[in-house]
Amino acid sequence: MMAEMESPQLVAARLAAQAALAVARRTACCDLQHRAGEPTAHRGPLDVYQGDADYLYGVPRLGNVGPSLLFAVPFVLSVGRLGFVVAGLLRTPLRVSLFLAALGLSLFMVAGFAWPAEAIPPAIRSVSFLIPSTSAIDGFVKLSQMGAPLSAVTPEFLTLLGLAMFYNAIALVHETSEGRLPAPARP
Repeated sequence: MMAEMESPQLVAARLAAQAALAVARRTACCDLQHRAGEPTAHRGPLDVYQGDADYLYGVPRLGNVGPSLLFAVPFVLSVGRLGFVVAGLLRTPLRVSLFLAALGLSLFMVAGFAWPAEAIPPAIRSVSFLIPSTSAIDGFVKLSQMGAPLSAVTPEFLTLLGLAMFYNAIALVHETSEGRLPAPARP
């Protein structure tokens, strides 16, 4: 029997959520190992990229892992819902992969991390807040590198929650209009 293929929405949402959770999990493990005085085990270059470099080179890390993990929840939700929207529009896993691969570097640049936010035109900077990584990068830097409390990233936290609800609504409307979900019952 042939195995049933996953829908593009499930593929995109699963991959986005797995990537975001892997980064959060790896950062939490490194933080806990460092605080316990244990050496951080390096299994490959990706581990160094995802958070071990701070401890390997003695970069001070002022934040705690708890607020960072709590902040990761709306980020994972918003990225997963954005994955559903993109997959609903592009319909095949290959198109989704090609589309996101082509946009990846551009989205990274407009997030204001690799390129100064002040040098980005205001219109493009405003549109960049529709991408979850823009608010997430600002929030995670404040929490992990500056040691800010969770209350200091309330605007970013609320932006990510709003994006999660916004993308969820778009995905539900799209799926309902395509006939894949039943329409809500009317009283």
